[in-house]
Amino acid sequence: MKSGVYGLVRKPNLDGSEHSYFIKAPDTVSERFSTIASDCLHNLRSALDNLIYRLAELNVERRKGGKPISPEDAGKIKFPI
Repeated sequence: MKSGVYGLVRKPNLDGSEHSYFIKAPDTVSERFSTIASDCLHNLRSALDNLIYRLAELNVERRKGGKPISPEDAGKIKFPI
C-alpha cells in the first residue's frame, strides 16, 4: 500500500491489473461525514451511468435509424468503474 501526500492510498491487486483507491481519514471523522461522502460518490456514479446510457442511446438511434435500445441491452449499459 502506498500513501500519497493528501491521504490518498492506492492498493493494487496481486497481479497489478486493478487498483483500488482509498482516502485516509483521521479517526475523529464522524459517521455523518462518511455518510455524506458515500452519498456523493453514489450520486456521481449514478450520473455517469445516466450519461453513458444516453450516449449509447444516441449512438443506437443514429446507427439504426431511430430505433430505441432493446430492454436486454439497456440492462447491460453501465459506466465502467
